[in-house]
Amino acid sequence: MMDIGVRIRARRQKLGWTIQKLATRAEITASFLSRLERGKTYYSQETLMKLAGALGVSVDTLLVSKSNVEDAPLGARRIPVLDYVQAGHWRGVDSIPQDEDLRETILTDLEHPPSTFAMRVRGDSMEPEFTEGDVVVIAPTIQPKPGDFVVAANGGGEATFKQYRSAGLNESGQEVFELWPLNHLYAPMRSDRQKLSIVGTMVEHRRYRRR
Repeated sequence: MMDIGVRIRARRQKLGWTIQKLATRAEITASFLSRLERGKTYYSQETLMKLAGALGVSVDTLLVSKSNVEDAPLGARRIPVLDYVQAGHWRGVDSIPQDEDLRETILTDLEHPPSTFAMRVRGDSMEPEFTEGDVVVIAPTIQPKPGDFVVAANGGGEATFKQYRSAGLNESGQEVFELWPLNHLYAPMRSDRQKLSIVGTMVEHRRYRRR
């Protein structure tokens, strides 16, 4: 599978441009571009848009090989099912596990962002609405609203699946949020008391019947 850096370099070379020329047109440094082409650094969406514009291609053209929503039979797309550790370390499209690290995928015919992934619910903290083994589909690019269900990363780099609630602003003007379990036997979590970061928002819920 072709890396995004390889695609950038291939397009640059097809145009006959040097690294410096593309970097100048994209308003980034040549050293950064060199590392990006070699897969040695991360990039922001803004940088990707600048590069796509300079190269005269769409962002999707550069991302297609790194998208984890891929074409599948019958018009569906295949989404990887990540474990709680992989989901907790998600840092953008470059964090998508390689094929050898994926154990399971699911199909969807809905339109989701390229970085979409799925997780199987673990434990009983979200019962009765979510039971262990259910699959939730998470879109990292969608910002949650109060009442949405989200995946968040804790201080240990592992993911948790809970309901998102706003708790207002702290003294520094930063938003504080709470993560609530639906099972009243479990305690909620707060971002001003624990190290929490939102990974993504649920866009699909698939319940599987137990036998």
